[in-house]
Amino acid sequence: MCLGIPMKIIERQTPSRAVAESLGVKRIVCTDFVPEVKTGNFVLVHVGYAMQIIEQWEASERIKFLEEILAGEGAIGDGVSK
Repeated sequence: MCLGIPMKIIERQTPSRAVAESLGVKRIVCTDFVPEVKTGNFVLVHVGYAMQIIEQWEASERIKFLEEILAGEGAIGDGVSK
């Protein structure tokens, strides 16, 4: 299973590279898989590659879910015997 992190494109540097931000963290991402991406778009990023353009509402929902996991709420495996 792959984990795609929702990020907002904040700067297009070259046709195949952009700066993206999520939760206050900025990263340079490869945009070869989404050449049509524009500044302001939201994308799912996996190992430094923007894999897919997503809507803002979807990015918000995914970020909320990640924040819950990071806060220890609703973590996978809750209630499972160890």
